[in-house]
Amino acid sequence: MKRILLATAAMAISNTCYAQEADRPEILVTGKAQVEVIPDTFKIVGGLTTRGPSRSDVLDDLAQRIENIRQTIPALEGLESVDVKTSEIAIYSIRPEGCDVEDYLSGYSEDPYPEECNPIEEYAGVTITILGSPIAQAGNALSLASELGFDHLEVDKFIVSDAVQYENKAESLAMMDAIDRANRLASASGSSIGEILAISDGNSRQRPNWADYSQEVREPILVTGSRMARQPNVKLMLEPEPEIFSAEVKLRIALEAAD
Repeated sequence: MKRILLATAAMAISNTCYAQEADRPEILVTGKAQVEVIPDTFKIVGGLTTRGPSRSDVLDDLAQRIENIRQTIPALEGLESVDVKTSEIAIYSIRPEGCDVEDYLSGYSEDPYPEECNPIEEYAGVTITILGSPIAQAGNALSLASELGFDHLEVDKFIVSDAVQYENKAESLAMMDAIDRANRLASASGSSIGEILAISDGNSRQRPNWADYSQEVREPILVTGSRMARQPNVKLMLEPEPEIFSAEVKLRIALEAAD
């Protein structure tokens, strides 16, 4: 009997506290902020291809050209860090017109082509990605790369490598904006703000981190200056748009009677 009375008393106290909390005046506010940042890293993507009479010829030529790029791009004057990567390598034979492989696979032989479809040339190609900084050298890096015989080149994107830092800054400014809004509204109602009862994040954008951009977890190679500095024949100046980091924070804040 005593236990039942104690439990009933505890429940009554709990309900009273809940009712007092429910009756407590509060305010809901949303804070917003934006931070503009000039990217610090550029990403250049290009294709390098070669043709020749034999498979060994084209592979040897391609290997030499890749090595030339690896040695030349880091020597660009003003470049502070760079990472040159190769990917998507393709090697195949070029045959006379009308000799598509699909037309000769029905026999399932090791060499399905007739003699008149013997290769007339061999082909090899590779995609090369250049990640570098500072951003001021993006145009010159593109120009120098074009002089090295790329078939096509483009500045794929400009990157803010430490995006998390600016996301945190935007969220901090959004929090300050929310509190400022709450103070103004509370003052207009003759009250003052009390404790923050709840915080929710209104952001939904998921940004890729540096590892996503660089395709594997490794830092760009620092340029030491030990190589003789190179300059492109034609200098290019690129000015990327700033990247905008936006944040939104929602606060539920208790209101107190003004002093």
